[in-house]
Amino acid sequence: MLPVHLCLALGAVGAAAFASSEWSRRSWAASLGRMCAAAPVAAFTSAATYPIKLSGASGTGTRVQHGWPRSFYTRWSDWETGISAEGLSALFYLANSTAHWGVLLLALALWNLLRRPNG
Repeated sequence: MLPVHLCLALGAVGAAAFASSEWSRRSWAASLGRMCAAAPVAAFTSAATYPIKLSGASGTGTRVQHGWPRSFYTRWSDWETGISAEGLSALFYLANSTAHWGVLLLALALWNLLRRPNG
């Protein structure tokens, strides 16, 4: 699982690559609008990674985490008492969505560069 700061860095790299690929082709406002339009797609792909899970022993219980590259939903069950705790972390979901947004923007930047006419 990626730490939160690396997820955010991936989003920043993707945004920078996309902005530089669009610099001479469109106005800054149009590029910003396209970047914002990619955010809901990234949120959807982030939520779609819920089936990817990582599980293991944790203290006196079992931990199951869902999401990739950063788990955003965690369930912990205690073996001794039977108590369990689960929940969605909004911060980790945002970090996960930001990482997906960065990858999406990197792909769009590559697409822009490949479509650019020669000369």
